[in-house]
Amino acid sequence: MFRDEEYLNIQGLTLLETMMALALGALVILGIVMYYGTVSYGSNVNKAVADMNAIVGAYRDYATAYPVTTDTTIQVLQDNDLLPSSLIDPWGQAYTTTVSESVPTTVTINLIGLAKNTDKQCQAIKQAVQPAGSPAGSGCSFMYTL
Repeated sequence: MFRDEEYLNIQGLTLLETMMALALGALVILGIVMYYGTVSYGSNVNKAVADMNAIVGAYRDYATAYPVTTDTTIQVLQDNDLLPSSLIDPWGQAYTTTVSESVPTTVTINLIGLAKNTDKQCQAIKQAVQPAGSPAGSGCSFMYTL
Protein backbone atom coordinates (compact mmCIF):
# COMPACT_ATOMS: atom_id res chain seq x y z
CA MET A 1 0.00 0.00 0.00
CA PHE A 2 2.76 2.47 0.98
CA ARG A 3 5.71 2.21 -1.29
CA ASP A 4 7.74 5.07 0.12
CA GLU A 5 10.57 3.42 2.06
CA GLU A 6 11.31 6.55 4.16
CA TYR A 7 7.73 6.73 5.37
CA LEU A 8 7.81 3.12 6.43
CA ASN A 9 11.01 3.67 8.49
CA ILE A 10 9.57 6.55 10.58
CA GLN A 11 9.08 5.54 14.21
CA GLY A 12 7.18 7.16 17.07
CA LEU A 13 8.74 8.96 20.01
CA THR A 14 11.01 6.90 22.17
CA LEU A 15 10.59 6.79 25.92
CA LEU A 16 13.74 8.90 26.36
CA GLU A 17 12.45 11.61 24.03
CA THR A 18 9.10 11.69 25.85
CA MET A 19 10.81 11.97 29.24
CA MET A 20 13.02 14.81 27.99
CA ALA A 21 9.99 16.69 26.66
CA LEU A 22 8.17 16.26 29.99
CA ALA A 23 11.23 17.42 31.95
CA LEU A 24 11.57 20.49 29.75
CA GLY A 25 7.88 21.28 30.22
CA ALA A 26 8.23 20.93 33.99
CA LEU A 27 11.21 23.32 33.99
CA VAL A 28 9.23 25.90 32.02
CA ILE A 29 6.30 25.67 34.45
CA LEU A 30 8.66 25.90 37.44
CA GLY A 31 10.27 29.01 35.96
CA ILE A 32 6.88 30.66 35.48
CA VAL A 33 5.86 29.91 39.07
CA MET A 34 9.14 31.26 40.45
CA TYR A 35 8.86 34.41 38.33
CA TYR A 36 5.30 35.02 39.56
CA GLY A 37 6.43 34.59 43.18
CA THR A 38 9.25 37.09 42.73
CA VAL A 39 7.00 39.65 41.07
CA SER A 40 4.25 39.37 43.69
CA TYR A 41 6.83 39.51 46.51
CA GLY A 42 8.26 42.77 45.19
CA SER A 43 4.81 44.17 44.50
CA ASN A 44 3.68 43.46 48.09
CA VAL A 45 6.76 45.15 49.54
CA ASN A 46 6.39 48.20 47.29
CA LYS A 47 2.70 48.61 48.14
CA ALA A 48 3.34 48.34 51.88
CA VAL A 49 6.14 50.94 51.72
CA ALA A 50 3.97 53.31 49.66
CA ASP A 51 1.04 52.88 52.05
CA MET A 52 3.23 53.52 55.10
CA ASN A 53 4.64 56.66 53.48
CA ALA A 54 1.06 57.81 52.80
CA ILE A 55 0.08 57.13 56.43
CA VAL A 56 3.06 59.08 57.79
CA GLY A 57 2.33 61.93 55.35
CA ALA A 58 -1.29 61.99 56.48
CA TYR A 59 -0.23 62.15 60.14
CA ARG A 60 2.12 65.03 59.32
CA ASP A 61 -0.64 66.88 57.45
CA TYR A 62 -3.02 66.28 60.34
CA ALA A 63 -0.41 67.53 62.84
CA THR A 64 -0.23 70.90 61.07
CA ALA A 65 -3.89 71.60 61.92
CA TYR A 66 -4.65 69.48 65.00
CA PRO A 67 -2.74 68.01 67.91
CA VAL A 68 -1.82 64.36 67.42
CA THR A 69 -2.96 62.30 70.40
CA THR A 70 -3.32 58.62 71.21
CA ASP A 71 -6.86 58.91 69.82
CA THR A 72 -5.56 59.89 66.38
CA THR A 73 -6.11 56.70 64.41
CA ILE A 74 -6.18 55.84 60.73
CA GLN A 75 -9.97 56.22 60.91
CA VAL A 76 -9.55 59.84 62.08
CA LEU A 77 -7.22 60.50 59.15
CA GLN A 78 -9.71 58.89 56.76
CA ASP A 79 -12.55 60.96 58.22
CA ASN A 80 -10.49 64.09 57.49
CA ASP A 81 -9.93 62.91 53.87
CA LEU A 82 -6.20 62.51 54.39
CA LEU A 83 -6.22 58.80 53.51
CA PRO A 84 -8.40 56.64 51.26
CA SER A 85 -11.10 54.74 53.09
CA SER A 86 -10.00 51.36 51.74
CA LEU A 87 -6.44 51.23 53.02
CA ILE A 88 -5.60 47.52 53.23
CA ASP A 89 -2.12 45.99 53.36
CA PRO A 90 -1.04 43.58 50.60
CA TRP A 91 -1.85 40.62 52.86
CA GLY A 92 -5.51 41.61 53.24
CA GLN A 93 -5.39 43.21 56.69
CA ALA A 94 -6.05 46.78 57.77
CA TYR A 95 -3.07 48.83 58.91
CA THR A 96 -3.12 49.82 62.56
CA THR A 97 -1.26 52.67 64.18
CA THR A 98 -0.30 53.59 67.70
CA VAL A 99 0.63 57.09 68.81
CA SER A 100 3.08 57.17 71.70
CA GLU A 101 1.47 58.56 74.84
CA SER A 102 4.75 59.97 76.16
CA VAL A 103 5.96 61.31 72.79
CA PRO A 104 2.91 62.20 70.67
CA THR A 105 5.09 62.91 67.64
CA THR A 106 6.01 59.21 67.41
CA VAL A 107 3.70 56.93 65.42
CA THR A 108 4.06 53.17 65.09
CA ILE A 109 2.55 51.49 62.04
CA ASN A 110 1.68 47.81 62.41
CA LEU A 111 1.37 45.39 59.51
CA ILE A 112 -1.00 42.80 60.93
CA GLY A 113 -0.71 40.65 57.79
CA LEU A 114 2.93 39.97 58.64
CA ALA A 115 2.87 38.64 62.17
CA LYS A 116 6.61 38.16 62.61
CA ASN A 117 9.37 40.66 62.04
CA THR A 118 11.52 37.77 60.85
CA ASP A 119 9.31 37.28 57.79
CA LYS A 120 11.32 37.86 54.60
CA GLN A 121 8.87 40.45 53.31
CA CYS A 122 8.98 42.30 56.63
CA GLN A 123 12.78 42.30 56.42
CA ALA A 124 12.58 43.72 52.88
CA ILE A 125 10.21 46.46 54.07
CA LYS A 126 12.62 47.29 56.91
CA GLN A 127 15.43 47.76 54.41
CA ALA A 128 13.22 49.92 52.20
CA VAL A 129 11.99 52.32 54.91
CA GLN A 130 15.17 52.85 56.93
CA PRO A 131 16.24 55.34 58.17
CA ALA A 132 12.81 57.04 58.03
CA GLY A 133 11.05 54.26 59.90
CA SER A 134 12.76 52.13 62.50
CA PRO A 135 11.58 48.63 63.44
CA ALA A 136 9.49 48.47 66.60
CA GLY A 137 8.20 45.55 68.67
CA SER A 138 8.16 41.85 67.92
CA GLY A 139 5.63 42.01 65.06
CA CYS A 140 6.16 43.71 61.75
CA SER A 141 5.92 47.28 63.06
CA PHE A 142 7.70 50.52 62.20
CA MET A 143 8.12 53.64 64.29
CA TYR A 144 8.16 57.08 62.64
CA THR A 145 8.81 60.52 64.08
CA LEU A 146 6.49 63.18 62.74
